[in-house]
Formats: sequence, C-alpha cells, structure tokens
Amino acid sequence: MSDEKTHLCVKLGVAEIEYEGSAQFLKEEIMPTVGKILGIVESRVELQRPVSMLQIDNSTEEMSSTTTPEIAHSTTTIANLLKAKSASDLAIAAATHLTLVQKKERLSRQEILDEMKAATSFFRSSYVNNHSNSLKVLMRADRLRLLAPDVYGLSQRERKELEKLLAQCQ
Repeated sequence: MSDEKTHLCVKLGVAEIEYEGSAQFLKEEIMPTVGKILGIVESRVELQRPVSMLQIDNSTEEMSSTTTPEIAHSTTTIANLLKAKSASDLAIAAATHLTLVQKKERLSRQEILDEMKAATSFFRSSYVNNHSNSLKVLMRADRLRLLAPDVYGLSQRERKELEKLLAQCQ
C-alpha cells in the first residue's frame, strides 16, 4: 500500500502546515519537520497568536522585530511624548497604551474612551461627545483600523512608528 494517499493540515498560531501525498513520505519526512515547527511555535508566545494579530513582513529579521519591547508608559506619558493637542491625539495615546503596554490587539471604543479619561491632564469632557468623530478621523488617516463593529486596532504603519518613538524615549 505504498501508493496510499493521505492529507494532513495543522494550524497552531502562525504555523500552518498542509501536506497531501504518500503516507510513507508523510511518516518519514514530514512528521519530524512538523514536530520541530510545532516545538518552535510552542516555545515562542508571539508565534501563538492568530496570523491577523501579527505584523508579518517578507524577511525573517522583520518578523522578529515585531515583538514589542517592554514599554511601561502611562497614557498621560504617551500623550505627552506625542504632544497631544486634540481628542484624536489623545485617542492614539490611549490606543498605544492599550496595545503596547496592556498588550491588547483589539480595542473597543469604550476601552479607548476610558483610557483617554485616565489621562486626566489631557482629557476634556467635550472629547466624550466627539469620540465617534475622533475615531473616524483616525481611521481616514489610517492610524486606526476598524476590526469589527466598535472594535479598533492600530494600523501596522502607526504601530511601527509608535514603537520606534517610545523605544527612543525609554
């Protein structure tokens, strides 16, 4: 039965392996490689996230740089570093804190607003009424992306710029 065909599909985080072919080749050649790949994924937490949550570029070096350095800035500190002067600026500072400090990839509009309120020296009560407009402005500028109804995330370009800025200010 060496002509026996088999199909294998394995998904774990960013690792996705699909094979269709002889069972013998699968057993002797593919399975040891699958084991090694799964071992790597299991040992690196950042590879266990779904693909949509990662920033993936063409080079391995770029992919390894997507792991965010430890940043412990408050929303107020981030707003200060960004020289926030508007509701949109403060919303980006809040989204940055939620994403890079609290490690949240999906941000509800309420979480962003609550985090904006936490930056008391920057927050103005008028920002509550303008919150929808601020989020629209940020989406048009491709600073925030709408991931689902009322759920946002930093765009890849914005995230990279913010990571670079905050790393310089450590």
